[in-house]
Amino acid sequence: MSTDFPDWLPDLIPFDGDWDGYVRRLYSIFEAELKNSSIQYTGKRVWIDSRKNADDAYSFEEGFWHLTTKDEVVYDRARRTKCKERVPDFRRAERLAWCRAVIINSADPSVLCWEHEEEFGQIREYLWLRDRDYVVILRPWETRKFGTVWMITTAYHLDYSNSKSNMLLKYEARK
Repeated sequence: MSTDFPDWLPDLIPFDGDWDGYVRRLYSIFEAELKNSSIQYTGKRVWIDSRKNADDAYSFEEGFWHLTTKDEVVYDRARRTKCKERVPDFRRAERLAWCRAVIINSADPSVLCWEHEEEFGQIREYLWLRDRDYVVILRPWETRKFGTVWMITTAYHLDYSNSKSNMLLKYEARK
């Protein structure tokens, strides 16, 4: 792995120990970089998932949470069953500003871009900043007004060697 960061890659946003303050700071970056700005990839608009969860105390969009948290299986004592819950993912959150940077700099040779058909036939576009172990995943989204746009599905840091190996297998299997 190279120790040099591309010039266009923003600094990390370190966690300062205060989750409430941190999540609000991250959200202001999300608003400026993704929600309230115009981004394009392959000539098509890039959108965020603007749905909101009624249980979200912050009333932030799902698109924000998919860039700063991850699913974790937890045991729900009341229901006596396992369920998924979104929990903070600090490696993902500190790279929030990288999402836009990777998308708008996708033509840079350091970003590997390819289309991948997932298990159930869904098409996803992968933008992998391989030397930094960071991936942005987009999906095509049909709209009446704009035609096909890209929806940011997620973006995250590849923390484990098996996730890096799986990403490499997807890249090598591209068409």
